[in-house]
Amino acid sequence: MTMFTPDIPENKYKVPRIQKSELPTYSFNKLVDMCEFNHIDEMDVHLGDEHGTRYCYVENVLKRPLELREFLMHFPAEDRNMSAMQALINNGGASFSNSRAPGLQQPIERQLMPALGNQLFNLVANQLNFIKYNYRSINWKYFTNCFYPGMVSWNRNYLPHMDPFSYAANFFLTDHPNAGTTFFRVKDTETDKYYYNMSEITSPTSKKNGVARRYMDNLVERYGYNEESTTFTDSNAIGKLSHCTVGKEPWPLFKGDDYYEGYLHLPSSFNTLSFYRGNRWHTASYAAQDEQDARYSLVAVIE
Repeated sequence: MTMFTPDIPENKYKVPRIQKSELPTYSFNKLVDMCEFNHIDEMDVHLGDEHGTRYCYVENVLKRPLELREFLMHFPAEDRNMSAMQALINNGGASFSNSRAPGLQQPIERQLMPALGNQLFNLVANQLNFIKYNYRSINWKYFTNCFYPGMVSWNRNYLPHMDPFSYAANFFLTDHPNAGTTFFRVKDTETDKYYYNMSEITSPTSKKNGVARRYMDNLVERYGYNEESTTFTDSNAIGKLSHCTVGKEPWPLFKGDDYYEGYLHLPSSFNTLSFYRGNRWHTASYAAQDEQDARYSLVAVIE
């Protein structure tokens, strides 16, 4: 056999050496142990329905939450606000999770979390009968969200939104009972009715009676959203809405105002699970200007 041996001086490129001890390691059994749920009798389970928003809130869900947190924190995190700013400059961009989450976000490959997904499905589908899904039809995606003291918002991304996926599960790995996930509704002054998501706002009836038009006007006038410039023949017609372009602002604790009314809050207490459908207006409530510690959660979503 002929072996090519280039005439390169040893360590010509001054490549730093690495040792095995520098690489964090895990085994399959370790992953299973870290993701193990407590027995349902050891959990405190709350199932609720507020104005049609069904939710599942479970306390004491994980057996070893701190071990799971330590494992997850070894992954690099994307600065979501920085990515959003770069996407604006580059006229487009995408994220791993397809979410508009602010703060820091770590994509977690699903191959690392099979035990978590299996147990989560067993809990919400089989034991609690909360969702009606066939196990083989579910495709979980995982990522973490980290909100931290002093963080800023980008184009007011603290305002209520809807998720691009169906259901979301939040495993909270820090303790912030005053923070959490808050759900919102708006009241149309003309019809005296409440609306809970964009599907209701943009329904044929809502467009016909002017609800959609009034909603768009409120977002433009109150929050600085942008509506495409179009000449309408119908006074109730609406254009395409895009986020406001105010740039960076301090991240506020948003739990509602005189337009968006908060009606449900799920606290981000340590070792709790909140599970809900993402098609209703909600946002992450976190007092970034007052908090001393970061809020950290593992998120599992059904695509």
